[in-house]
Order: sequence, then structure tokens, then C-alpha cells
Amino acid sequence: MSARSLLTFAQMHLEDGKAADGTQVLASGTPAAMQDRQVELPYLGHLGTSWGLGFERFDAPSGALVGHDGNTIGQSAFLRIVPDAGVAVALLTNGGNAGLVFRDVVGHALRELTDRSLPDEPLPPSDPPPIDASPYVGTYANSSVTLEVSQEDDGTVWVNVIPTDDLSKELGEQPQRWELVQYAGDTLITRERETGLHRLLAFLDRDAGHAAYVHTGRAHARADS
Repeated sequence: MSARSLLTFAQMHLEDGKAADGTQVLASGTPAAMQDRQVELPYLGHLGTSWGLGFERFDAPSGALVGHDGNTIGQSAFLRIVPDAGVAVALLTNGGNAGLVFRDVVGHALRELTDRSLPDEPLPPSDPPPIDASPYVGTYANSSVTLEVSQEDDGTVWVNVIPTDDLSKELGEQPQRWELVQYAGDTLITRERETGLHRLLAFLDRDAGHAAYVHTGRAHARADS
């Protein structure tokens, strides 16, 4: 859709489910229920802190932003809504470092139009300490991608990101390899930027000594023994 169409969709949610022509598209109260907190997330930096129903939430002391982003080959889309201010900002891109464009453009618009700002950008330490990655090493997978986490003899930690679903293969997505360094606790961060942003990988559930999941915005369950 166009950016204007995306903002028309957002406006309907800001108007309690009512379209510009007065049609009640969603039952009154439904948009608020969709935007309400349903599931907590581990800290993932530029991603949300919780999920509503279809909406990602970015909780902050000043109030919440809600939205949803999406990516495909060569395209990225971003939507942020400030419900109590009646403001929505959409950004559609077709190439380049979309993450940095998003932070510059949408961050500026939110500061100018509301009292909200985007979450701080997570950055890797300039001199990362050595880490024992043995709790994280392994293979993790969901229905669309496999992550292979390894630690080399020199101590560096790497993740291979391998698309596995049919759509990704048809669109020509290629495997990627990123170096990981310590961010905080059981969370690692990519040393280099991906589409303009550093990505966080939160390793969860270490009851058996090894992480059972890694969360990157989507959860990936450990797939090896």
C-alpha cells in the first residue's frame, strides 16, 4: 500500500475503528484492546517491549508508542502511532539503510509532533570483553529461518542466518553471517549494522545450562540436542 493508505489505516484505529466516511470498520473499543499490552518481550533495543494484538508496543515512562514494521526483499515499512496524541507516522523505503532513515525521519517527526521519542539505539561496546558463549552455541529455528551460533578458536562469536521458508527462497534471500559481542546479561549484539541498525539476540531459559530459545523479535527454539 502507499504511505497515505497506511496512514488512513492508522487513522481508523485512532478514531476507535471508524473510517473517514463514518463506517464503523471495527467495533468500538476494539482498537484500544488491540493496542493494550498482551505479551511481554525481552529487551531488544529498537524493537518493542511488549505486544498487543497485531500491534507492537514501545513502553516508556512518558507513555506508549504502538506500531508495526515489516520487511521484504529491498523494502522496509514502519508505522508508529501515539494514541493519546492522535498522531501517526509512516515511512516506506525501497533500499539503503532503512533503519537509520527510520530513526532520522520518524524520530524527528515524533519529537516535533508529540512528547514521545524512539527508544535509544543499542550499540555494541567499543572494546567488548571476551565471553564464554557455550550456553548460546547451537542451532535455533522457527518456520522461516535457522540461526547457527558458533564460537571460533580465537573467541569470536558468530551467527549464521539461513532463510528456510519457500517465499524467502523464491525471493532470493541469501544466508548472512554476523559477528556477535556481549551487550548485557544473556543478550548479544551484532558488531556490524544490518540495514543500518545493530541487532540484539536475547538468549532465554538457561535452566539446563544451555539457552532453550533465542529471541530476535521472533522466537527461535533450540533445534539441536
